[in-house]
Amino acid sequence: MTRYGGSVMAFRPDSRHNTPSPGLAARESLEAVEREWIARVRAGDAVAFESMFHAYATRLAGFVYTFIRESDESQELVQDLFLWIWEHRYEWEVPGALRTYLFKSARNRALSRLRHRRVEREFQERVTREDLAGQGTHDRAETD
Repeated sequence: MTRYGGSVMAFRPDSRHNTPSPGLAARESLEAVEREWIARVRAGDAVAFESMFHAYATRLAGFVYTFIRESDESQELVQDLFLWIWEHRYEWEVPGALRTYLFKSARNRALSRLRHRRVEREFQERVTREDLAGQGTHDRAETD
């Protein structure tokens, strides 16, 4: 990394054009805010919880949407995630950065929802096949 004009620049080896990365001070400031939110939420502070929700909910819903492709369901999964955090706030542990924790949790919920959809679809297909097979048997029995 190199400092240029007071900001930190990140260089990519195979790129002629380098884009600035967030400065160290900005990252440290964000991490401090996140640590404070975590501590305050764990203490039962609803205002901190609401601030955290408003800071991340829209981006998380957009991220979840990339997996499940349904806007309402994406928002619902994010709301469920934050509801879980609030309900478990006193024992809630965030092993690293809050942002990382939230996005991994949202991804896991989205993948779980996709697995659930697949199971439901397979079950419905099996029931439909069995119904069709049963109708064919029933129709043959009536003609015999």
